[in-house]
Formats: sequence, C-alpha cells, structure tokens
Amino acid sequence: MGIKLEEKLIIEHKLKLAEDFEAQGKQLHAIQIYLSLLEEYPLLTEACFNLAEIYQRSDNNKAAYEIISEMIKQDNENVEKRMYAGQFYLKYAMWDEAIDVLEYVMVEEESYVSYLRGFAYYQLKDYELSKLNFLNYVVRESDNLLKHEGYLFLAKNCIELKDFQAAENFLKKIEQTYSSHWEFQYLSAVVYLNNGMLEHAITNIEKAVKLNSKNSEVFALAGQLQLKHGNYKN
Repeated sequence: MGIKLEEKLIIEHKLKLAEDFEAQGKQLHAIQIYLSLLEEYPLLTEACFNLAEIYQRSDNNKAAYEIISEMIKQDNENVEKRMYAGQFYLKYAMWDEAIDVLEYVMVEEESYVSYLRGFAYYQLKDYELSKLNFLNYVVRESDNLLKHEGYLFLAKNCIELKDFQAAENFLKKIEQTYSSHWEFQYLSAVVYLNNGMLEHAITNIEKAVKLNSKNSEVFALAGQLQLKHGNYKN
C-alpha cells in the first residue's frame, strides 16, 4: 500500500528540515530526523542514503555499514539500494560483500554493475571473472572515459592471465586516451616484452619512467629491460 498524499508531504517536509540542519552543520539534529523517519518508513531510500553519507563524513563507518546492511535486509530487491551498497563496500575494500550485494543486479537494469563487479573480482585476483564482467560492460557502453577504464582493466586481466596478445589489442583501443598516463606506458612495456618486441618495450618504459619516476614497478621493469638491452638509456 502506497504512502498517502498527506504522509508524503510530511515526509518531504522532514527531509527538507534534515537537509537544512546538515547545511547548517547540525549533524545530530539531521541524524535524529532521519532515524525517526526510518523507524516509521524503513524503506525510505533518501533517508537511508543521507544518513549513511552523514556517518561517512563523520568517519563513523560502522554506523554507515549498519544502516546500509539494514537497508538491504528491508528491501533486497531494490536495484538502486543494491548499487549504493555495492559502491559503499567497494569504497572500503569490502570486496566479497560488494560482490554479494551486486550479484543479483541484472546488467539490463544497470550496466554499470558489470564494471563494479569486474573491479571487485580484480581486487580478489579472480581475473577470469573480472575479465568477463569488464567485457560485459564495454560491449554495452557508448564511448566514454569509464568505458576506456574498462579496457584498461581488461588489459590488466589479460596480462595476469598471460594472454599478452589480447592485452595488446585492448591497450590499442585506448592509446589516444591514456598515452600520457604512466600505467598505460608501463603495461604496454610489459606486453611488448612478453610479445618479443624489445625495442617497443624500451620505448614505452622510457616514457613510463618520465611520467612516474617514483614507481617501484616501473623501475624494476626498466632494470630488467636494461639487462636485456645493452644500450638502454636511463
């Protein structure tokens, strides 16, 4: 049964009041209003999200976690809430929890879920499932920066899976976007080295060193290439 018009107006008034308290820095007043709303209307999405945000801003992540866990328990079929919870878990490196809460979100409902699941699986070193999810993401998205990040993760997964030719193909798709980024140059060097293209690898690692002179992985690979190629330049 839906919320009656009069109740809806009361809820909107209380939400506005809580937001005004937030703007004034009166967080405790806002928290009290959100908690009272959730006690009466436990499925109220805006109150859940706003309360979780207040707790996070005040570094009370345990309270935010409890609010989000209860939110999913009360309304576990709500895609918007599952997406919010999944991003919260990813933010705090709770990879398994993120996968659990995002598992039942269909890509037809929210294509971004494939990106989030791909990222979580990558952090768990499950490179096959990470690759599968990022593939599902890039084939559905129009050309944008996040899609290019998906290709970057696909290349990283393929490197971990020792499929260096596929990694090279994915990197070529984003060369224009990422050519000035050290990680792109580093990954390209790794791929070319393993594909037997030493000169290309040296060119890329030189660029990576110039772009990020403090990264230990970059310098380790630069040293490896220096041993392989006598005239490698620092």
